[in-house]
Formats: sequence, structure tokens, C-alpha cells
Amino acid sequence: MKKLLLLSLIATVLFSCGGDDPVIGGDFAGDIELTTQAEIDAFGARQYESITGNVTIVPDTEDPGAVRNLGALSSITSISGDLYIGGTTNLTTLVGLHHLSRVDGQLTITRNEGLLNINSFSRLTSIGEGLSIFDNDQLRNIDSLANVTSRINTIYIYHNENLQDLDGMTGITEIGEEINIASNASLVNLDGLNNLRTISGFLSISRNNSLSSIHSFTSLQNISLGSILVSENTRLTEISAFNGLTGVFGITIADNPQLIRITGFENVTTIRTCGLLRNPNLNDISGLASLETVSTSLGINNTAVTNLNSLSNLTSTGEGLYIFQNPELTDLCGIQGILNADGVAGELVIQENDFNPSSEDIKAGNCRN
Repeated sequence: MKKLLLLSLIATVLFSCGGDDPVIGGDFAGDIELTTQAEIDAFGARQYESITGNVTIVPDTEDPGAVRNLGALSSITSISGDLYIGGTTNLTTLVGLHHLSRVDGQLTITRNEGLLNINSFSRLTSIGEGLSIFDNDQLRNIDSLANVTSRINTIYIYHNENLQDLDGMTGITEIGEEINIASNASLVNLDGLNNLRTISGFLSISRNNSLSSIHSFTSLQNISLGSILVSENTRLTEISAFNGLTGVFGITIADNPQLIRITGFENVTTIRTCGLLRNPNLNDISGLASLETVSTSLGINNTAVTNLNSLSNLTSTGEGLYIFQNPELTDLCGIQGILNADGVAGELVIQENDFNPSSEDIKAGNCRN
């Protein structure tokens, strides 16, 4: 049916002669799939301004180079459904979508081998559902998304090998569900997320192997129903971000082989779960110094910490406290307070550290070697 519609459009544009000109402009009702340059040009020639449905631009797998430019689509200002652009090899820019101001559904840009930048969305202010940008090997920036200020449910940015920053996200202040930044080999900073204030779900930062520090998220105040995961970032040495954060469900920082310091999170006092796991060079956890209550469990495993002084304000853990396999740890006096107050509900595990005193020893002050 879609092919018949497109053939009809092409015929109307190419072969109309005499009589009234074909009606142009206005709304297009329904979904549209464009798979060749001829289909894009024919659809664009009708100069529709609003699409009340989904727009899919994906070339046939037998000819992925068939889509070369989107210039004919310059009349479109709004899409009430999803916009999906994917599977192209010759598309280097999205020029043609520069009048688009609103996508009410999901905006997805994926598997575009030649796409260098997203430089045509400067008028886009609203994305209703989610933003997904992944598997675009040549993509270097997403700067023209900077005017998007709407609440977005989900953001997924992953497997964009040449993407260097997220500066196009400076207008986003609220995420309704989750944000996942993963496997972007050239990503060097997350500063584009400095205006983000609220995330209702999860924040994941993983396998971004050029990221050496996380000092962003300066405005983030609350992650109400979800957790922060920072994992497998091979060059990450410091996390000094999240200093405005007061509410978060959980924090897991794991498998970052070069991580040395965690100095952020200074206003987090209560959390459900916290794990600092398999960060073998981590020796500074001062970012946890304000932590008072962990409602389930707290674990510190395979780090280079020498003392637990940053846990001196901790008063309770609801299900357990696990301190194990930290080969440099010789001073556990930082947990004397919580043990003296019988604040550890559940299991207390202290083992395979350089020094492994019993609970009674720590309470008695025999807590450092």
C-alpha cells in the first residue's frame, strides 16, 4: 500500500500537465516509509508541513546508498509520531529537516555509515518520547539539538565511534525514565548534560574509553526511582560530579580500571544501595563522606583504599556491609561508629583485606594495623 502511494506521488509530480496544479502543502495523514531518493523527492515535492503519523527513512538493504540527501523534505515542521532515519551509507548530513520543530514520538538516528553531524535540527524544540542515536560510525557532533528543551522519556547514545561530546543536549533539564551513554570510543566529556536537573529512572555511563573524568551533572538534583551506574570506562580516573545531587536510589561504580578518586556525591546522605566494585586503583572515596544511611547494602571490593575514614558518618545499613578483597586496606576505624551503634543489619563481611579485624576488635579500637 505504501509503495502504491509513493508511485502515485511520483506520477503526480512527474506527469501532471494541463488542468489544475496538484494540491500541495498542509497535512499528510498516516505513516510514510521512504526507501529511495526518488521517493523522498516525490514526497517532498508535495510540500507537506505536518505529518500525522510515523516517518521512516530506511533504504532497501540491497541498495543502502539509494538515499543521498533529505533536501526535498524542507517543508516539514512537525511529526506527530516517530522519526526514524537509518541504514544509509551515502547520507552525510540531515540538511532538509531544518524546519522541523517537533517530533511527538521517538527520534531515532542509527546505522548511518556516512553521517558526519546532526546539523539540521536547530529549530527542533520538542521530542515527545525518546532520543536514540546509535551505531553512526562517523558522527562527530550533535550540536544542533541544543534547542530541545522538552521533557524526554529516554535518551540512548551508544556505539558512535567518533562522537566527541554531548554539547547538543544543553537544553535538556528533565529525563522521564532513563539515559544511557555507552560505547562511544571518542567521547571526552559529558558537559552537555550540565543543565539536567531530574532523572526519574536510571543513568548509565559505560564503556566510553576516552572519558578520563566525570565532572558534569552540575545541576542534577534528583534521580527519584533509579540508580547511577558508572562502569567499564577504561581511562576514567576521577568522578567529581553530582555535587548537587540529594536524592538517588542507588550508586554502582564498577570495573573502571584507572579510577583513582570519587569526590562527588557530597550531598547524598541517604541511599538504598551502594557498590564500589572492582576499581583496583581507587584510593579516594571522600565523596561518600556525607553518607549516613544505606537502606539495603554497602559493598567495597577490590579497591586500593587504605582506610574507611569517609564512612565515619555512616549510621546504618539495612541488609549488610561488605568490605572485602581490598589489598591496601589497613585502617577500618571509619566504621567504628556504625558498629558501636549496632547499625549493621544483616551480614557484616570483612575479609581478604590487608587487615581484617573482627567486629569486636573494631569496637574496642583495635581497628588499624
